[in-house]
This record gives sequence, C-alpha cells and structure tokens, in this order.
Amino acid sequence: QVVYDPDTEDSFAVADMVRNEFVLHARGRVRARPEGSINPDMKTGEVEVLGSALEILNSSATPPFQLDEYSSAGEDVRLRYRYVDLRRPEMQDRLRLRSEVTSYVRRFLELEGYWEIETP
Repeated sequence: QVVYDPDTEDSFAVADMVRNEFVLHARGRVRARPEGSINPDMKTGEVEVLGSALEILNSSATPPFQLDEYSSAGEDVRLRYRYVDLRRPEMQDRLRLRSEVTSYVRRFLELEGYWEIETP
C-alpha cells in the first residue's frame, strides 16, 4: 500500500485519480504502518510506503465486475466478459486443476505406451 500526504499536492492529486487496474510508478519510503492500521490478513500488513512521487503509466477502464472471490456478477455478465472472469482466483484455481489433471492423464498414458496423435 502506498499512502500520500495531502500536503504533497502534486502527488496527492495524481493519487486521487488512481483507480483499480491502473499501472503506476510510485516512489517513496517504506515505513511501519501507524498503530490501528495494521492488517494481519496481509503479508505486507505491517508496512506501507509513504509516497513521494507518483506517475500513472497507463490508465484503464473500470472492470465490469470485481475480480475477487466475492464477486456477485451474474453468469451472463461473466460469460460476456470471459477474459476478465478468467482472472478471478476461483477461475484460476479451476484452470490450474484442469491443467494438472490433463498432465497427469497424459503422463500416465505415455508410460503405458500410448501415443498422442493430432492429425491435420
């Protein structure tokens, strides 16, 4: 997490424009988070970066739904934006499992002497 002091007007103004999915170049100093703002659920929950400069390298439109596991987007929206849906953690887990199962079956069949043939 990068935080900016409202007194640093230039960087704070840029930080105020930042949205999810933006690509940023931030500079600053790592420091311990103030008492009461520590997040034990995050690996980096005890530190933050006090920003001194911020540049937006690329902006992005807001995604049609949140990319977290608690997204309430309906199936019709998720299918319409399939390329976004595949970035959700749940979908990543499913893709990983499917890949592992396919690899396992392929290895097993190869060890049993089977060939995999793809014809044009």
